[in-house]
Amino acid sequence: MMENNLPVKTAVSELIRNNVGLTKYSKSLIFEFNKNELFQEAVKCFWQEKYHEAYLKFYRIYLNYPKSKRLYPFLAYCVYEIGYRDKIEFFLWKAFEFKVVDEYYGRVETINKKQWRTLKKILPIKETMENALIYIYINIVLENSVYAADAILDRVEKDALLEENGWYYYFRGIRTGPDIAAIEYYTKAIDLDPYNPTFYRYRGSSNKSLFSDSKESKDSLSAIRDFSKSIKLDPTDTIAYLFRADLNNHLKNYWEAHEDYSKCIELDSTNLYAYSSRAHLNYAREKYLEAFADYDKCIELDKNNPVVYYNRAQAKRKQKDYQGAIKDFTKAIALNPRDVNAISYCSSVRWRVNDYIGAISDYNQLIELNPNDMFSYRNRALAKKYSGDYDGAIKDFTKYIELLPSDISVYKDRGETFMEHGDTFNAEKDLEMYETLRKKK
Repeated sequence: MMENNLPVKTAVSELIRNNVGLTKYSKSLIFEFNKNELFQEAVKCFWQEKYHEAYLKFYRIYLNYPKSKRLYPFLAYCVYEIGYRDKIEFFLWKAFEFKVVDEYYGRVETINKKQWRTLKKILPIKETMENALIYIYINIVLENSVYAADAILDRVEKDALLEENGWYYYFRGIRTGPDIAAIEYYTKAIDLDPYNPTFYRYRGSSNKSLFSDSKESKDSLSAIRDFSKSIKLDPTDTIAYLFRADLNNHLKNYWEAHEDYSKCIELDSTNLYAYSSRAHLNYAREKYLEAFADYDKCIELDKNNPVVYYNRAQAKRKQKDYQGAIKDFTKAIALNPRDVNAISYCSSVRWRVNDYIGAISDYNQLIELNPNDMFSYRNRALAKKYSGDYDGAIKDFTKYIELLPSDISVYKDRGETFMEHGDTFNAEKDLEMYETLRKKK
């Protein structure tokens, strides 16, 4: 934490008065600025531990864009570091309204008001524990659950009283990772508190990470039992439903997986992961109408998520709805111009509808991302050839030969292109080279 800076701290105090209401000082911060540039400046200050300065920049953005969800974890952390513990809950409430990532299990988890109340109930024993728990939850929002677990354990590990607290072993399990040792910690937590659904869910997650592909795997069956126990203790635990659904899906228990995804959606109608997973499952079961309804719902929930457009594009591609697939791939690429898979698939679908100009545009992007992408040069050469750009095609074939001289077939392609272009001399030269190399092989 930085040393106290009284003038800045006074300003911050004014800003967060009355749960960060608009004061005379804060109103003066509303003026035109570049949101993204200011956000990057604030993040830079944040990671340099200039929390006072970072707070003022983040808060300025907040006044103009109060629905910008990425702000709240940083605001909560800044207030924590500045020392205004009595005001931190406002920002945590805001942060917990949005989705946060548990990096161990790659699952999107919503921390809602109910979970926050539960957290406050288990803030036991000493103020240091409370501060540590606040610290870890802020870190989890910032996607640093491992470091957060380290932080809490560093603060409380020497306190013998905590050895009888299940949450202590729970955090040790998080720090250990999803392996056998973590399972032992979660089991100890369950022994101390057998009615806590969170402990079963995390033990199940660790078992899930260890199971083999066998349906009779001890670990997979143990994981399903743990998820089921978590659901029995808390029938609203959407994450347990998702974990159990994913595991059943992997084990080809498709009906059970579909039921759990549907239950999760019933509990949380905005759960993007559940809709997306059920869409994939419905598609695999050839229930195409239901699948596309779920893909459409995914896009309704998050219109700026390139992954959902990509997934729907793949489904349309397999259904031979090539124009629809191109439209969705194009949207995914617009949202994420560096998505090589989306660009590659889009170019291949364009070939299906003889859209050579569009394919050339896609290959241009791929080559811009990777100037040594030999196959994009060859594919672009063919697209240029079919679109009548013989000079451009010959140039790309030549570049491909430089990058992969062992592929002799390209001499035939380039020779045929020379021939169509009316250059008989070079055409015969390439075709002769092709025949000579082919006979040597």
